[in-house]
Amino acid sequence: MVNIEKLTTSLQFIGAALALPAGAAGIYSAYHNYFSPEVMCQEMRNSTLATLEKNIPAEAKHALLRKEAGQFEAKCGEVEPETNTIFQVALRELEKPAPRAAQRSAAPPRPVAVAALTPQAGTAAAGSTPAGTSPATAPVAAEASLSPGVLRHAAHGWVAIEIRKGGKVTEAFFSGYAADGQALPAAGTVLTSMAFRPIWSEPQGPGPNDPTKLQGRLKAGECVRVVGIRPSPGRQWAEVEPTACQ
Repeated sequence: MVNIEKLTTSLQFIGAALALPAGAAGIYSAYHNYFSPEVMCQEMRNSTLATLEKNIPAEAKHALLRKEAGQFEAKCGEVEPETNTIFQVALRELEKPAPRAAQRSAAPPRPVAVAALTPQAGTAAAGSTPAGTSPATAPVAAEASLSPGVLRHAAHGWVAIEIRKGGKVTEAFFSGYAADGQALPAAGTVLTSMAFRPIWSEPQGPGPNDPTKLQGRLKAGECVRVVGIRPSPGRQWAEVEPTACQ
């Protein structure tokens, strides 16, 4: 009887020991999925991008973006410095006043007789609001928008297509060429963005990015055509122009 109890205890101990690796693997998997910087920053980036795309009044968008961009900078600014630059530029754009909207709302209404004296009948008077849009709603639409340089997607400019360290590719951002560290894509190559990428007016140096050089941005799945290449010790730069995906 005693031997059976000892055998049962031994088997239970062995079973518990064998179960430990599976439990540890489960804990690691949960950590990687829910707490790793890459996953966390990806979720925060997608949420902030959704806020940028929202068609809402400027005050509401500014409040949301200020909160989300601040959190992204604090937690992911070092992980995704280029994305952080775009969010900070967008935030500053929203903080700018809208002089045109203010002038339009402050200007007195034009007399109806003036519109009747225009040279061509049926032509809208200069400064008038488009058909179906009232002067009261026009300023709201203007205030809720950002400058084309921030919201514009594919544009002619420079993108970092990969990162190399010691001659090896440590991170590739585009498909459509062999990212093996041997050669960069030739002119005319169509690349497909695999991640959210900013477009700059000129290649950025190893230090902080210059927000005044921001030209636009690429979403994952958008395509560009290579115009030229500029190798560098870290980020490999390509001059690109927007094109349809093949």
